[in-house]
Amino acid sequence: MAEYLVEPKSRTRPPVHPGVIFGEEIMPGLRARRTVGEIARLLGVSRATLHRLMAGEIAMSPEMAARIGKLVGNGAGLWLRLQAKYDEWEATRRLAKELSAIPTLGGESIPAKPAAPAGQFKLPRPRKRAMR
Repeated sequence: MAEYLVEPKSRTRPPVHPGVIFGEEIMPGLRARRTVGEIARLLGVSRATLHRLMAGEIAMSPEMAARIGKLVGNGAGLWLRLQAKYDEWEATRRLAKELSAIPTLGGESIPAKPAAPAGQFKLPRPRKRAMR
């Protein structure tokens, strides 16, 4: 499968909130056997909190990501990355005017580390492992 990278400036639509993805893609399968109240109870949150998340009104916190990741079996990382992309989009749009006034220095601000003279570079010694 081909992978296409999209530059942030060329994106025209915001990413979907991870709570909305959970609500639209995951919940219907879970709802086949459980009520929203039961799912909220399994997650250890109130129904209101779960509804607010699925409506995109509150962020997917690391704690909620861990809970949902455990519930559905895909871990917290996916949910946290989705939230980070959503937050980046929102912050970039909200701060657009301020960001346009900040110059991009690139590698200019990072001084290059001088190379070690020939023959003076030493590899670290391997550590001895303790026997068990």
